[in-house]
Amino acid sequence: MEQRIAPTGLVIVVVHSTDFTVFCPYECRVDVTANLQRGRAPHALFRHPFPTRSVMVYLTRDRYEDAYDKIKQDSLKGTCLIFVAPDVDALCSAKILQASVAANPLVAVEIRHYLTVNCVFSDQSLLKADYIAHKVVPVSGYTDLSKANQNLIENNEELRTIVMLNCGGLVDLSEFFTLSPEVTLYVIDSHRPHNLHNVFGSGQIVVLDDGNIEDEMQNEKKAFEEIEVILNRIFICSLHNIQMGLLTPDSFHVCSQYDEDSEEDSDDDDDVDVDDREEREENRVGHARDDSENEDNDRPRQRRKTGLETEMSTQDKRLKRRQNRRQIANYYSSGTYYGQSVAGQIYTLASQLARTSNELLWLAIIGLTSQYIFEHIDRIKYTEQVQVFRDEVTQFNIRPSDPSSSDIDNATTSTSAGSSPDDVTIRFEDEYRFMLFRHWSLYESMFHSSYVASKLGIWREKGKKKLMNLLAKMGFSLQQSREAYTHMDIDLKKMLRSKIESIAPHYGLLDICYSSFHKSHGFKCQISASDAVYALAALLEASPEVATRLGAKVEWKDENMDRDKNEDNKENNSSDENGLNDKEQRRSGSDDNWWLRNFYTAYDALGSVDRIQSGLYLCMALQRAIVRQGTSLIDKQNIKTLKTFRWAIIRDGPDLAIFTHPLTLSKLALFLVDAYRVCYESNIFFIANFGTSRICRK
Repeated sequence: MEQRIAPTGLVIVVVHSTDFTVFCPYECRVDVTANLQRGRAPHALFRHPFPTRSVMVYLTRDRYEDAYDKIKQDSLKGTCLIFVAPDVDALCSAKILQASVAANPLVAVEIRHYLTVNCVFSDQSLLKADYIAHKVVPVSGYTDLSKANQNLIENNEELRTIVMLNCGGLVDLSEFFTLSPEVTLYVIDSHRPHNLHNVFGSGQIVVLDDGNIEDEMQNEKKAFEEIEVILNRIFICSLHNIQMGLLTPDSFHVCSQYDEDSEEDSDDDDDVDVDDREEREENRVGHARDDSENEDNDRPRQRRKTGLETEMSTQDKRLKRRQNRRQIANYYSSGTYYGQSVAGQIYTLASQLARTSNELLWLAIIGLTSQYIFEHIDRIKYTEQVQVFRDEVTQFNIRPSDPSSSDIDNATTSTSAGSSPDDVTIRFEDEYRFMLFRHWSLYESMFHSSYVASKLGIWREKGKKKLMNLLAKMGFSLQQSREAYTHMDIDLKKMLRSKIESIAPHYGLLDICYSSFHKSHGFKCQISASDAVYALAALLEASPEVATRLGAKVEWKDENMDRDKNEDNKENNSSDENGLNDKEQRRSGSDDNWWLRNFYTAYDALGSVDRIQSGLYLCMALQRAIVRQGTSLIDKQNIKTLKTFRWAIIRDGPDLAIFTHPLTLSKLALFLVDAYRVCYESNIFFIANFGTSRICRK
């Protein structure tokens, strides 16, 4: 075995005859046997025990452009895969990155299953403008990622780039995917906590940092790297002794054992056991190495100590390792939370590339609003980001303002259309916490809004009377409040803001408004950011069967018909071992893959106000079912309270099929959390749909 110090601070270990798969925590896995079979000299790269990082495995905000430059450079040699989670934020980020407004009016977009979608755009683009070959792959979970690894990543010699949009950040992707050395994987995920192996591990994986890593995770970084240094040192010593015949590959298990113990062992006794095992392993490989040197050099047996061992006593090393493990364990056990929206991160990238536009800004606003509506971020973080987007809105939408009326007055008195047929401006406004009030009646909007319903307790008759009394004190008759908002008297619309601010606080409705935006669509209508979020979420979560049952009319995107039409023109008669070709397999599994149709429909809705409006009507039907189910669970006392959480099981009922999607379950959970927060101590909510694998935790 030879060791050579590379200029980058790496140790090159050359193994000439060993037959096993080596593991390097920092770089990659190298199959020595496979290299021997190919007739090549097996070799592996390992970090020096005190490494100087040659690769940055996370990029701060000011360096997003570096990632895109690398993607563009790698596109000259191969292709790019973009994995997208089926949620509103990820959908908007994919639109910005992959099909965000192209120079030509019609652009053919290749996405999963080789489906061709014609999308209408109007400005510049990112990937398309730079002619980067790519494919968007929707993924609903880790099962889809595993299938994609088998079908799209393994043995794909043309693949150079993988982008993860709002997925993959919670797992060690170097273990999950089979990545060739030429592939770079970019993680843009708002889910927290990060998997530390993605953030500080392999240079093949690059995480785009929203500020959380650089500002708040330096202690975790230090602990992780110190652990990896120890593993590297033990590994190199063991590899040397295996080569010399002093250890067997079967006895070399400290790396995997260390990983398991560091995650699972938390008390002091377990920590001591782990430390003892590590010390025994270090002593064993160290003595074995010294034995070989004694035979070669005929010197007295003496264990050679590294700089780390001479500096620290055994007790100090044990304490330090324990502290590092606890630091990492505390990080992972701190709970789940969310960072900046991925649509906002991609918009930051577009800004650095000087390719922002009004359309891109609107998509980023929708992504941010989805986080706030579904309570992924608090009001403070939301307001900070809103202020950033407000400055952008001012830049792209210069129009005369009317000082005699507020933003929300302008929005509520002219909700049916813009000022001209070409009006696509975005305006900043204060939005009511009434769900879809522009497209519903005021009564229905307030009754079905989680905020109002929970504050007033509308599941009881007393709560319903409170709502009617509130409207009466505001000067709205029951008949007027049940009219469609677009048909309501304009004088009532003008007085709504002042009446709400003066009367609502008496009913506990203190934060009745929040800062937001709305966009005009010519003479058709005005859509607020929250309206768009609700519509897109409904298109993603409701299966065509559920939509039909609810009476909603949606023109679903049929990916099977489009793909079949395209493939009929190709000579493709491939079959699997059971004799089914791709088309037959796709049709046979179409019932299970309805979410793909929903994904494509919601994706198209980002560029179609008509599809957004159909999503709004579907959302209204879904929200009625959510409030109906939540009210039923409370009335029938089907919610069980334990010491640290509450749980409920939906066993039957006419709406059972509606709650098979995790997003719908999440909405129901949020409704119940709001309801119980008013009267009881806040506990975690678990909701399960009996007979399905869907469990929601809120």
